[in-house]
Amino acid sequence: MKKNGQQLYRHIYLGCKEEDNVQKNYELLYTSLALMTIELANEEVVIDLIRLAIALQDSAIINEDSLPMFHRCGIMALVAAYLNFVSQMIAVPAFCQHVTKVIEIRTMEAPYFLPEHIFRDKCMLPKSLEKHDKNLYFLTNKIAESLGGSGYSVERLSAPYVPQVTDEDRLSRRKSIVDTVSIQVDILSNSIPSDDMSTRVYPPEL
Repeated sequence: MKKNGQQLYRHIYLGCKEEDNVQKNYELLYTSLALMTIELANEEVVIDLIRLAIALQDSAIINEDSLPMFHRCGIMALVAAYLNFVSQMIAVPAFCQHVTKVIEIRTMEAPYFLPEHIFRDKCMLPKSLEKHDKNLYFLTNKIAESLGGSGYSVERLSAPYVPQVTDEDRLSRRKSIVDTVSIQVDILSNSIPSDDMSTRVYPPEL
């Protein structure tokens, strides 16, 4: 993982920003995140992937790449699906509760931030993301507080993930998703999660 970790993270980050992404691309990216979480399950990887997810959320909000609204909402939905998955996998009650609460608020106020809505043919898109209530977003301080209280080393969460983009990445970003999946062949075992990004929430066990 030390050899390929940053490369994997970078490819996922860049893959999320492809302008021709469709639902299947986001499903592949979700599968990539879930596979890494399962197959390389340790505290360092979990924290790094949560940092990556939060960075993707921030990039969709700030939108320095001038992505269309569908793609921004698609990234938000991907982040919601992944954080829902990882919160249930590591089963830290306070973390589960934060993720569940955000998803519940989105269901009522911003369903286009959830995969089961954004990928419908006639999903209504917002005009902007800048004025949305912060309760619709996964908050780094809430996540750090919840994981830190359960013994996780959360210092890295305070440092935003910034991909080290190479010239090769800039010239061939479309390769990123394919490369990510190819690298995973080396670490894939028998446990393959579904590519269904549904964020249906089950109450965490307290």
